[in-house]
Amino acid sequence: MNTKSIRTTIGIFTVIAMAFAVFSVQEASASGVNGTNVTGTTYTDPDSGQSVPIKRTGNGVWVEYSPNGQFQFTEVQRDEWSVYLYDANRGMAMQIDLHQKKITYGAADPNSGRISSIFGAYSMTSAS
Repeated sequence: MNTKSIRTTIGIFTVIAMAFAVFSVQEASASGVNGTNVTGTTYTDPDSGQSVPIKRTGNGVWVEYSPNGQFQFTEVQRDEWSVYLYDANRGMAMQIDLHQKKITYGAADPNSGRISSIFGAYSMTSAS
């Protein structure tokens, strides 16, 4: 396979991934996934550009699988559109906001830090 073919293939996969990401958020909203029932989501890391999944592993514990490692959060609160998490080891707060389709996170206050776009969310009853 030559360089041009590889670039074309990568371009096609990028377009497919972007279409899937848009579909995933729309599908989540259409299927009734919201702050009260979400058990996982994926956002784009602003530094690396990589997809970062966050999954509820059970009993109020969430795990973020970032390029920098796995980090454990405790669920602090939920409302109709958001889940609020806290990582006591790093002093990091995170808000998963499904209404605005964004994740905000920062030291102690999620609104004091960074913002990333959510491109997928789901609800699975087996994670409860």
